[in-house]
Formats: sequence, C-alpha cells, structure tokens
Amino acid sequence: MKKGKRALPCLLAACLAFGLCACGGGTNEISLGNNSRTQTIDFCFDESAGNLTASADNKEKLTGFDKVGESGILVLYVNRETSCVAVEDKRSGKLWSTIPLDLDTDTVATEDMKNMMRSVLKVEYYRNSQRNTMYSYADCIQEDKFTTEDIENGVRLIFDIGKTEVTFDDLPSKLSDERFQQFFVNNENLTETDKKRVDKYFEFNEEENVWEMTSTSTTTLRALYEIMGRVGYTEEELKYDCEQNGVAYQGGNKVFFNVAVDYTLQNDSLMVEVPLDELEYNTSYPPTTISVNELLMQDRGNTAGSLFIPDGSGALVSFSKDQLDTGSYTIDLYGSDRSISNLNEEVKSILNLMPVYGVDAGNSGILAIIEDGDTFARITATKAGTLNSYNFVSASYTVSASTLSAVGDGSAGSQLPVTQKEIYKGSLRTRYVILDEEASYSRMAACYKKYLMQRDGLELKGVSQTPEFQLELIGSVAKTKSFLGFQYEGIQKLTTFDQAVEILKLYEEAGVDHIQLQFSGALKGGLDNYSVKKTKFLSELGGAKGYKKLAQTLTDMGGHLYLANALMSEIGRASCRERV
Repeated sequence: MKKGKRALPCLLAACLAFGLCACGGGTNEISLGNNSRTQTIDFCFDESAGNLTASADNKEKLTGFDKVGESGILVLYVNRETSCVAVEDKRSGKLWSTIPLDLDTDTVATEDMKNMMRSVLKVEYYRNSQRNTMYSYADCIQEDKFTTEDIENGVRLIFDIGKTEVTFDDLPSKLSDERFQQFFVNNENLTETDKKRVDKYFEFNEEENVWEMTSTSTTTLRALYEIMGRVGYTEEELKYDCEQNGVAYQGGNKVFFNVAVDYTLQNDSLMVEVPLDELEYNTSYPPTTISVNELLMQDRGNTAGSLFIPDGSGALVSFSKDQLDTGSYTIDLYGSDRSISNLNEEVKSILNLMPVYGVDAGNSGILAIIEDGDTFARITATKAGTLNSYNFVSASYTVSASTLSAVGDGSAGSQLPVTQKEIYKGSLRTRYVILDEEASYSRMAACYKKYLMQRDGLELKGVSQTPEFQLELIGSVAKTKSFLGFQYEGIQKLTTFDQAVEILKLYEEAGVDHIQLQFSGALKGGLDNYSVKKTKFLSELGGAKGYKKLAQTLTDMGGHLYLANALMSEIGRASCRERV
C-alpha cells in the first residue's frame, strides 16, 4: 500500500510549534476528576457552542441504546446487549461508534470478518507455543458474560472473556470424608439428581479414609463441573484438597481475561481507559497484546478524507479511491524495543515523536491522544477494501513483551515464545477529541499544541515574534551507475545549492524568515559520507561557490545553515553537524 502523501516537510511540527491555526476557545485550570489518573482538560473546547440538543435524525439509528453521559456538545450512548458505544456530536449530528452501525450492509467483509468487527476488545496470548486471539463478541457477548456499570458521566463495560474448556485436572480426584459431606452430600444447593450422580462418580476408600473419583466419562466431566459451580467448590477449594491428599495440582489451565473498559465524556473529548491493574487473567497465559475500539475512527464511502499517523513529523494515508487502492500500514509508535530480538524488522531512520493519530473525514474527524500506554503502542491505518468497506486507524498495545528463544543442544532445536514476568500495571488511556467542520491535520496539530501547553503549563514567550522555522534539504544520495559496462558508485543530485536558494526565497516571500536549515548530502557519498577526508562540496550541486551563496542568503534572512555529515552508514550511524 502506498502510504498516501507525506505531510509537507516538518509542517506538522511547525503547526505544533507555532500554532498556525486555532481550534476553539480559551483554556481553564486543570483539575482532577473522580478518576485521579485523568486530567480534566478543555484545550479545544469551544465555549461558544453552548448547550446544544441531540439530533432527532439519529433516534432510529440509536434504537437499543441508553444515554449514559452528556456534555455541552457530546452525548454518550451504550448498547448493553452488543457492547457498542456511540458518541454523538450535537454540533453536526455526526455519530461515531465502536461498532459500525451499518455493519450488516458491508459487502466487502466476510461473515467471519463481521463477527470480528463486532468485537470492541481483542486480546492476544500464547498457549502451547501458539499465538491465539480472543474476541469480545465471540468469547464474551455470545457467551452472555458481558455486563455494564454506570459511572459518572459515562459507563464501564466489563468483559468476562474466556474459554470454558474443562479437563479432569479441574475436578477433585480425592476428598476427605468431611469435605465430601460438606460439598457433595449435605450442601443445600444439591438437587436429588446431583446426589445420584455424585454417588456414581465417587467411591469411599476405607484404607485411606478418602473419597476417590472413579468415573472417567465425558458425561462425568461436564456434570460434575456444573455441580461444583452450584455448591461453591472453587479452584481454591481444589488446590486445598490436592495439597491435603498429596495430589499434584494440575488444574488452572483455563484461559480467561476479565477486562474493564471505562467510557466517559470530558467537554469535547471521549475518554477511554482500560485499567490494567484491575485486569484478571490466568498467570500461566498472560495477555501479550490488547486492542480496543479498532473501528471507532472509521469512515465509509468517502474518498476525500485521510488517516493521520505519527510517522516522523506526521504522514497522511489517503482514503481508498477504488478497488485496487487498498492495503494497511503499521508502525511501532516510538520504534521497536531494542532489548528484544529485532532481526526481521526494517531499520527506520525517521522516528515517531508524538502519541497521536487521527481521521479526517472532511467536515468531521477525531484526534486521538494516547495519554497512558503510548510507550508500547502500535498504530495501524487500513484502507477501505482491504478487510472491509471502511477506512480506519487504531492502536494496539503490547502489554507483555515476548520474543522467541532458541532451545536445543546446537545440533537440533526449536524456538519457544518467552514473555516478560508481569504485564504493565498502569492503564491504556486514550483521549478522543471530536472535531467538527474543518478537521485537517493542521487543526489536529494546533489542538495537540494547546493540549500540551495546558497539560504541562507551558507558555509562549516571544516565540511568535521571531519564530525559527526548522527545514531540512537533501542535496544528493549515492547511486550505482555504469560507464562502458563498468559499474561505479556515483551520486544522484536532488537539490542543488541554487535550488535551495530559490526555496528560501519562496519562504521569504511568504513571510517566513529565521530559517534553521540542515543541508544533508552535500559531500562525496551523498547521505552516506563514509569516505570523507576533507570538506569538498559536490560540483554537481554547485561546489563551494554555490554553498557560500546559500550560506550568505540564510545569514541575510536571519537564519543559520547546518551541514550534516553521516559518518557511518550502518545501523546506528552517527551524525556530525557543522554550523556555518
């Protein structure tokens, strides 16, 4: 997939630094709400919007939903049967939902894919060296193990996701007479049928003075497990009886994840949080990756919008234009973890700097700001037609890092997955800023700038008087060429010194000065200056004379010129910058 167009060089960074466009009213003091982990910030809140009313046009679309929260411009709804959460923007009537409301009409997605799309939560884990995935729809909603709790200006969704796979290791093989009488004879929750079944399943061993399970049929497995649930015979009770009777405990093999997800409104933002310190799971099968709200930031049928990803200083993935314009793009937010094997990963020289991503759907959009969990987040942008009919962007989180470890004596071996001892105990918290009207990436940049200023108490002190514009130009790159059939390493010029001067003049005409220019690839080798012995400018770019002209132009504009030399071409190469 082509990644669409890269945002103009450093334009997003420039928007963050200078605030080229505004996005709402003033700011108020930061205060902590009931959840001490979440700051109350109204950086993009437009107070002039007032208290608007919800659109009557959405009433039919929201059949089966309950209203659980409201702010001046947003309304929060939940469907307590499907786990779908919807946010209505009262300014435009736009609905954003965690499960597409028109999902059934999707002609691209298969039925299996639609079931996956009905899952607002996805958990990945390892079992028997195999990577597995559980989905909230198939493994919770359809199993009728989903509940909700109303919280202040929002709702908590509780997903009891698990496999109900039971083996004989989950049943008591030996019980003392006292414990047998307590649970399987005199327990008031036993039915007459239960008592008859228990008599068939157990026999009394007079020599050891214990009751032993003798039946091994699959009927016994299912029936006795149901009886245990009715009489309150838990896993802890099983562990106790195993210890008392000298039986090795082999139970606890069930995979389960009890996950809470909080949705609340805060002025013009939807706050979504997964408190990982409350996550319950089998420690033998910890979660490795958690994905939530994969389809909240989606658009269907629109070809004019784009998905914003924090690739470098920001990049845009244009919406799918036709059936051939498909694909997806995934990046680790801050790069890969170098403490884990990365042999198969592509080396990336442009780092991601900001925990943000977004969707621009023309007259509406969302800017997502990851407030917690960003250090192990991955961002994925997918075009319509790839998996379904929707253009969407989302984040997933590696809460428990894993890698493959070689096991063997050198002559033969295998690779087994190894995970970290404990998962991250913080939270996965994302702020979704709901944008109306113009939702371009420049507006997203301005919103994020205001967010950082209010969150961290930053102030602009004279920057707007003489702002410094950061610009990088590449003069040349190395390229293999041939002469009379012989190959040699030459250079491919990209930007000459005269062309750089022309670019600076265009900025000057637009009112931009005090430019800090980093010029790369001006010496032999292009970007990879591994054989530089002295500073000799490439004649193809204009030589020393052209370089001096460029330097003088910058000086006249109140800026500075930096010559960038990459002194190593391998991974982790150093960069030496000479200020002129």
